[in-house]
Amino acid sequence: MDIFRKKKIRKLLNELEDVNNILIQERCKTTKLQERINNLEKISTQTLEENQILMGFPHPSGANVNRLVQLEQNKEEMINFLKKRTVS
Repeated sequence: MDIFRKKKIRKLLNELEDVNNILIQERCKTTKLQERINNLEKISTQTLEENQILMGFPHPSGANVNRLVQLEQNKEEMINFLKKRTVS
């Protein structure tokens, strides 16, 4: 077998290996995506009860620039809300 043909075959094998690796990665992504879809389907059938929602409580994220103002404005309401739901 001449050198030119060996190089072509080697290059083709490398390309096939690359394609195989891409297919494996895509299969993993597809599997993970399907798992996420299944989880979303489970979550979408669940409902929250009113006592599971903290109405008036600000989201604690630092990106929520209004959280301190919202907390101060709703402080008394939130304290009462928690007292009603706290088991003594």
